[in-house]
Amino acid sequence: VEDAAPAEQAWELRTETVAVTIAAGRSTEVKASLRAGDEVVYSWTSDNAKVFFDFHGEPKGGASGEFTSFEKGTLETSSGTFVAPFEGTHGWYWKNKGTGPTTVTLEATGVYRNLRELR
Repeated sequence: VEDAAPAEQAWELRTETVAVTIAAGRSTEVKASLRAGDEVVYSWTSDNAKVFFDFHGEPKGGASGEFTSFEKGTLETSSGTFVAPFEGTHGWYWKNKGTGPTTVTLEATGVYRNLRELR
């Protein structure tokens, strides 16, 4: 279930850090709105366990449930530069496969709007 949408931010260069704590066996997502061609430099780290992740995007105006995965696997950390191939929401799904809680910290720099956790 998504949290209520925040007020729209301006399309501008920004740097943000988001930390989410995920209980064992649970999952969460962090997403932002990007336009086609927008670039984000990102790095995320899990402090206590490897997590399954799916870095993906959903096109604006796409069918319900439509998404494209860009990278997925089970890691403790990942980083890179991403250029959005289409306008829509883009972000990370993380599932904690460990036996205790873990905190995933994401740092992102780029032109995007509304980086936030969805539960």
